Amino acid sequence: MKTSSVLTHAAITAVVSVVISVVSSCGKAAKNDAVTNIVWKKNDYASLFKLGTAGKDSFMEVYNNDSSVLGKFFWGESDSVAGYRKINNRNRIVSLGAPYSFMLTELGMAGRIVGVDNLDYIGHPAWLEPAAPGKDISESGIADAFRKLEVYSKSGTLLPEKLTSVNPDVVIGYWTTPADQEFAEGMTKKKIPFIWCQNWLENHPVGRSEWILAFGWITGTGAKAESLYTAIKTDYLKLAEQAKAIDREEVITVAANVPYPNGSWFMPVKSDLLYKMVSDAGAELIALDKDKSMATMPMEKAIGMVKNANIWINTDMYSYAKQLALDNPSVSSVKAFKDKHVYHYNSVNNNFRNPFWDRGNMYCNEVLADLITIINEMPDAAKSQQLRYYRNAFK
Repeated sequence: MKTSSVLTHAAITAVVSVVISVVSSCGKAAKNDAVTNIVWKKNDYASLFKLGTAGKDSFMEVYNNDSSVLGKFFWGESDSVAGYRKINNRNRIVSLGAPYSFMLTELGMAGRIVGVDNLDYIGHPAWLEPAAPGKDISESGIADAFRKLEVYSKSGTLLPEKLTSVNPDVVIGYWTTPADQEFAEGMTKKKIPFIWCQNWLENHPVGRSEWILAFGWITGTGAKAESLYTAIKTDYLKLAEQAKAIDREEVITVAANVPYPNGSWFMPVKSDLLYKMVSDAGAELIALDKDKSMATMPMEKAIGMVKNANIWINTDMYSYAKQLALDNPSVSSVKAFKDKHVYHYNSVNNNFRNPFWDRGNMYCNEVLADLITIINEMPDAAKSQQLRYYRNAFK
């Protein structure tokens, strides 16, 4: 009899517990302080962010290239989730980078951008109109998106007090120095979610483009982001397959970058995104098997490595081959230079606006198409109009 009483009490307790659980789950917003059942979506190529879901909550984590966590965010019905920052609204965005403003605009979200830095670098066509006579394009040539901005800097960093004055729901930026991190931490203390977009550190071209899915998560435009990404990936892989099928008698070698003013040369390494892209275009980038921190070398040694290169790309601050040779006479000994097969990524440059940095950041398939054209046709200056981003530096 005593045992039966104990069992009855246990049964009643269990029923009460179930009732309480059901009532709690029917509340307006269930508190969820510990989520252990997040289902993460596997990325195709990107390694510096991931997206997942758990019930009616959606999650994003972002990382630096050393795998350290830069931020953990969620939105959904839960009041809170331990270790994650909740994003309550996504209607007021501050974009600290032209490539991010481009991706937001491609998703139709330009109207949500209330603040930007480096306004003069934003080159998306939706932001541009012909400048009025006698006026600077950044003062009179920006379309509706510009007129909706509440704060901006023209060609520099947006001051923190200006940024916070617009009460943004989300700030999107990137991390390069401890000062950047300190700035973001300051924003966090002000209750502003700061999301790092480190897509420029991805080691695969399509991985960099895959970040459009992260922007779709931020803005709630996942379906459109998926459509854009799928089209980019499909075209990139198709182009790479076509380039691979081209039969060549010899390997075409490619040199990249230029000497710094101090006489040293930052040589690419094989873990770079550029190495993968040149390979997919059907050539071999002259690169090192070293860590990036070890890739700077003296000018003479670098010239020795690239002197037989068939093609030379990415001449950085040198838009024209003539100036490159004036500052560094020894480059005239490089085969690609003698053959006038030197190309730089500034075929279109409207003041500070260069589509290579914003559009090319997302549409890796278009950059690959340029490289395939260069590698297979080696167009001279008269043919360089075939290229979207690159131009012959001898033109």
